[in-house]
Amino acid sequence: MPTASDPAGMPTGSPTLSRIVAIPSATALSKSVCHGTICRRMLTAINPKAGQATVFGIGDQNGFYYKSGKGKTWDELWGALGGVFIFPPVTVSWGEGRIDAFGIGIDGAMYERHYENGQWSSSWQSLGGVFTSAPAAVSWGVQRLDVFGLGTDGAIYHKAFGGANGLRWDRLWESLGGTFTSPPAVVSWGPQRLDVIGLGTDNAVWQIYWQKSWSSWRSLGGTFKSPPTISSWSTNRLDIFAVGTDDIIYHISYDSRWLDWKGVSGPAESEVAVVVSDVNQLDWFAIGLDDGLWHRNLTGNTWGPLTPLGGICNSAPAVVSTENKGISAFCIGTDGGLHTQTLQAGQSSGWFAMGGRFALSL
Repeated sequence: MPTASDPAGMPTGSPTLSRIVAIPSATALSKSVCHGTICRRMLTAINPKAGQATVFGIGDQNGFYYKSGKGKTWDELWGALGGVFIFPPVTVSWGEGRIDAFGIGIDGAMYERHYENGQWSSSWQSLGGVFTSAPAAVSWGVQRLDVFGLGTDGAIYHKAFGGANGLRWDRLWESLGGTFTSPPAVVSWGPQRLDVIGLGTDNAVWQIYWQKSWSSWRSLGGTFKSPPTISSWSTNRLDIFAVGTDDIIYHISYDSRWLDWKGVSGPAESEVAVVVSDVNQLDWFAIGLDDGLWHRNLTGNTWGPLTPLGGICNSAPAVVSTENKGISAFCIGTDGGLHTQTLQAGQSSGWFAMGGRFALSL
């Protein structure tokens, strides 16, 4: 993977604040752009400190924008981190008050910018490489980051911060091999453990794990039309979701051994977003055929009801767990702006408009 220099489109300096203007509201008769297709992830959300969520998206001139808050109380203005990006962003946190943001620049290289001690780093740092999909990122401990991207040869590549080279990034990208048709997804269930998945050319989910060394790729089967999503609520536990060719959301879990794929929804028209909201509990969200947001939780081995949350979403949702087992869900509305609602103890707050204008595709 060749290393590219920072393109001219990557500005330096401090982030600015912007009033991203929302386009006029759509009528109730509007349909989602997801209708009849599978909407991809365009947003990312994170919980960098107790009781607060931060959501990110690609806005004006393909720049990186963010807003922090919770419920119906959010920053008045959108923060602008600049840059010019060609795929949706990802974010990760290794501890209280730390955010690392990643995106793919116009030269195809991966870029990183971080927030710590109350401020953003001065500029985007190029990690090099040439990538054809959004990145994936995870942290299994303080001062440890692992990032992944899909190379031009279809293989998944990996680079780490805080590895054998100390508190700096690996110099070279490591190829994990394989040939994939989706962006990678990654999760860590604890120190020294990574699980990476993607869709192979056979449209099945393939998995590789790292536990002091990399395993071989293993097929988990299935035939899917959306990129898979992976989560973990404890050691030796993995949960994977993907939309099948029949538009049904399928789920498979690993609990010391892999179980079978099972359908867990009606038809969906977006990628699945998953969040761990409590001990031994996860919640998934997706856009249904009514263009609205749908939700279901899994506690232990027991599924809760499939619940409609309404709205008309023009993107796959992003979700994050905040405090007291609450969940904030986000999507781009038919007005191009960001909308959110909070779930607390099974009760929805209803949708709240956060403004802005965001990219629906890149």
